Amino acid sequence: MAEPVVGAVMTRSPVTVPPDAPLKQVACALLVADACAVPVVSGAVPIGVAVRRLSDPTRPGLCVVDDGLELVGLLTRRDLLAVYRRSDEEIAAEVHLAVERDRFRPALEAATLTVEVRGGVVTLEGELAYHSQVDHAGYAASRVAGVIAVHNNLRYDVDDLLVTGF
Repeated sequence: MAEPVVGAVMTRSPVTVPPDAPLKQVACALLVADACAVPVVSGAVPIGVAVRRLSDPTRPGLCVVDDGLELVGLLTRRDLLAVYRRSDEEIAAEVHLAVERDRFRPALEAATLTVEVRGGVVTLEGELAYHSQVDHAGYAASRVAGVIAVHNNLRYDVDDLLVTGF
């Protein structure tokens, strides 16, 4: 039997991320693909490898290079994990601000909003005026550094996303 070639054993069409991808996107890509690495690409050109390799304590870090293969940075385990070393109280305060900032339409009545964070998992409870505000609140909460998951249990009075008359 002949020795296998690289093309026979490689992962085809791997999940990739752009160089400006948030760390959360990289972590999600690793989980979704169940991959040991996620290539960082510019167009179709690989310019780096993502972070799961940093879970190996024998690897001090990953070099990040630009399109010309020039070193532009070093990513270490400490860099990657620092964003998740925030207290639940810090995360809750920032989530509350992000949701309040994102409420661009006036409420019909006073909105109620409770933000609870346990181990980086955010639970949103209460009631907002519009369906779109509930959706935006979940999105805004998910964008806060340190948030691992969001349970959006918010309710709404008016379904402004409902399209009728067609």
